Amino acid sequence: MNKTTGLSPFDMHCHVGTWQTPDFCHRSTGLGDLTTLYERLGFAGALITTTDMADNTGLAHEIEAYSGPLDLRFAFWVLPANLNELNKLAGHVAALKIHPSFLRRPVSDPAFKPFLAMARSMGWPVVVHCGRWQEVAGFELALDTARQWPEVNFVLSHMGGDAPCLVHDTVDRIVRLGIKNVFLGTESIRQFDLVQYAVSRLGAARVVFGSDYNLNSPSAFVHVVLDAELTTEENELILYRNARDLLTQA
Repeated sequence: MNKTTGLSPFDMHCHVGTWQTPDFCHRSTGLGDLTTLYERLGFAGALITTTDMADNTGLAHEIEAYSGPLDLRFAFWVLPANLNELNKLAGHVAALKIHPSFLRRPVSDPAFKPFLAMARSMGWPVVVHCGRWQEVAGFELALDTARQWPEVNFVLSHMGGDAPCLVHDTVDRIVRLGIKNVFLGTESIRQFDLVQYAVSRLGAARVVFGSDYNLNSPSAFVHVVLDAELTTEENELILYRNARDLLTQA
């Protein structure tokens, strides 16, 4: 438990490994870097995926070998060609991660149907990167896919797009269409008023804490949630309980 906040957050979105993309300056961290930091910060645990190197097998086995106090779960990084790897690792998997921008394919692409079907059968939530590249990673594509797969829970990263107007549009569209199987992840969201807006319209049960470590500091994004001045129960839902509820369904 963090001595300052009195909470033990669970991070629904973090990475371990080395980034290939030069956009992230080939940032590299190991599982030991993550666990040392998260233990020091008083986190309860984290859902961990690889970087764009997609070393799913290596990361899954590292997490399996971890014996410390954190509750670590593995999110499988989806590539159109790695369904066989997913089948082999299914016993280690707690969620799927789809990154349309890196793959240059929208989540609605037919290549992802076998993965979504497996998520449905296994009860895995699907974390989908949403960004400003609307033709490929737009929130509308993610929401349309969620409507086509109502038995699958989707977590839209960056609350639908990592820009205030996109977050507002995402929330408004969810409300207007009455979509029940979509949650919004707080990773990379720096404006506490966006958290307030989502909670006011969707409720705290639909917002999930994520940091996007190793690209961001997890503690900084905890404070974005706390600065929204929500109730104690709402903070607990966002920072811990919602993620755990999603993952325990698998």
